[in-house]
Amino acid sequence: MHLAHYLGLLHRAQRTLADAFRQVASAHADEADIAHLCRQQAQRCDERADRLRPFADRYAEDASDEPERLHSELFRGTRTGGIGLLRDLQDLYLMATECDIC
Repeated sequence: MHLAHYLGLLHRAQRTLADAFRQVASAHADEADIAHLCRQQAQRCDERADRLRPFADRYAEDASDEPERLHSELFRGTRTGGIGLLRDLQDLYLMATECDIC
């Protein structure tokens, strides 16, 4: 069933993106605005995933490991310094747009 597959992809993508936002927030805690906004976006992703959960359960969530694969290809960990922060934010942007959840 295609619905179950796409619900599963969307649900897992939200969780994966939330984790990436939290990693960036933690790695760049010295940048208060960035850390706050990343935690805020992580919370929003978690809320979206929580709202999707009943539907994913109802339709027997079926998803490949695509969100995790995308995470590992686009986001291989945080970097340091100003350029590192910029690159981390670019990775988050790519994850959000590639998952079509922005």
